[in-house]
Amino acid sequence: MTIDPHRPVHVVFATPWEAVSRNRDTGEEDRTWWSFPDHVADGDTVITVVDAREPAIIDVSVLRMDSDDDWDLAPAGPHLFEAIAVAAIEKRVGFPFSIDPRTLHRTEGAAVLKAVDTESKSPTPWYDVANACSGADRMDTTREGRLWGCTACGKDWEGGFGPRYQQHVSAGWPFDAEDEPVVVCPSCHDILHQPLGPTFDELMFSHRPACPRCNARRTYKRLMGMPPGPPPYGTISGGCVVTGEDDRFLCGICDHGW
Repeated sequence: MTIDPHRPVHVVFATPWEAVSRNRDTGEEDRTWWSFPDHVADGDTVITVVDAREPAIIDVSVLRMDSDDDWDLAPAGPHLFEAIAVAAIEKRVGFPFSIDPRTLHRTEGAAVLKAVDTESKSPTPWYDVANACSGADRMDTTREGRLWGCTACGKDWEGGFGPRYQQHVSAGWPFDAEDEPVVVCPSCHDILHQPLGPTFDELMFSHRPACPRCNARRTYKRLMGMPPGPPPYGTISGGCVVTGEDDRFLCGICDHGW
């Protein structure tokens, strides 16, 4: 559907973002809550925003409205195949863009829609906008990468050729390592900075086998012997004595080892 440039442009906040980002494919509309500004009307342009891993725009659409309780959002260009970080839009337009429901001024709406269109075709790299990883210390990244490989996917490139490892700082870090950086490969780092991407734990555990007893995907690696340094996050030291029959993994849910 084509946007009418003469119609108002509204910012609409939707939650929870996990359901909103999937509802057109799974029929989860009943799980979502949409917050509209006042005085919206049939034919207006809607920019749907969510507060996910970071604030993001997930859709541009045209409002189809028969009544306050009977409405729909018809997809319009630019079509977004991936969410766009609000920080990237702010970088392009040069002014703050809030995710609060509101009606944009005509010039503001035109600038934001143009930025969304440009961003959908040529995304701004995550490292070109301010984020928690911008000031991460990289002094020990190469050494830790060579020792343990990527903490997320586990690849270590034993052949001698590998990527330049990077440090990722998670704002929502679990357990006792809050805000401590972990070493990751560039591919995993890109995934972790996607607006609708996984948490670090979700990505790391997705690369590990499920527990054969409870089928949970919260598997920790078990390291035996004398390591050359402290084990990375997600790896548990199993002791100094190596018997040859030691468990390689430990389930974080039922404590089963295998």
